[in-house]
Amino acid sequence: MKLATLSGVLDEKFEVSRIKEDWSFAFDNLVPNQRMTESFKRSSVGLFMAPGEEVTKIYTACFPGRFVLSEIEKRGTKDVLLITKHPFDWDGKRGFIPFQDDEIELIKRLRINIYSLHTPLDKCRNESGLFSTAYSFAKAIGLKPEGEFASAGKLNPSMRIGVYGRIIDQDISILSRSISARIRHDVKVFNHSPNPVRKVGIVTGGGSERELIVEAKGLGIDTYITGVTHPNPERPSSVEQTAEFFATAKKFNINVIGASNYLTEKFALELSMPYFSRLGVPAEFIEDLEAWNRLD
Repeated sequence: MKLATLSGVLDEKFEVSRIKEDWSFAFDNLVPNQRMTESFKRSSVGLFMAPGEEVTKIYTACFPGRFVLSEIEKRGTKDVLLITKHPFDWDGKRGFIPFQDDEIELIKRLRINIYSLHTPLDKCRNESGLFSTAYSFAKAIGLKPEGEFASAGKLNPSMRIGVYGRIIDQDISILSRSISARIRHDVKVFNHSPNPVRKVGIVTGGGSERELIVEAKGLGIDTYITGVTHPNPERPSSVEQTAEFFATAKKFNINVIGASNYLTEKFALELSMPYFSRLGVPAEFIEDLEAWNRLD
């Protein structure tokens, strides 16, 4: 299938022209500017790198990191469309990671076209075969959403990226053990209330923002699940933002559970395989075993 045809289908489905993002801070610092498509330079969403023109296989993954690229190479696949949540790899201690020269050459040699669905995949949806990050994580941990909340920020203020739902009164330690068992990984628990958990909110990835915990309080949410709970020490703004978030959560007696950037968001790429498999070429999810072990 032609890359232009496939990317056009994705552009329309995920309303790429209506989504606003800005990854310009990463241009040249994390990837050579000349490697990106002109459309990504303008919009920071959609087709990111396009070294080929044909697509014989779709892979989905959370990050286009070294492990995922190596897996594609091991499988001997060329002319790939790699659909990712983020356009860059991630390390909780360093933030987003630059592409290395050998990775760029691998992308070029195997004609790995990368398509980034950062904000579009966060936009709340619960369709047949296609889930947003929050809905997919709720499904993974057995929470039935009853409402949506959490604005996507100044660039997309009307978009909601979080969900919330009620559970039968449960101790925070029991809930956290249940989540750990379901996602097969330990989680971080910040216990700020002696009361049982009754209402859970989910904002995946980097949801440690004061405005979101304030909104959660207004909805009666007593336990807030997100991905990143540790600041990037190299970015003062990240340290300040995280400190404000936790100070507010403690003030409002809202428990926080951190399940990592990867584990809160990878389920959207995994559980949405029924949709991606209907696009006309074989599709497969790649589990990033390196990212799996990084609990932010």
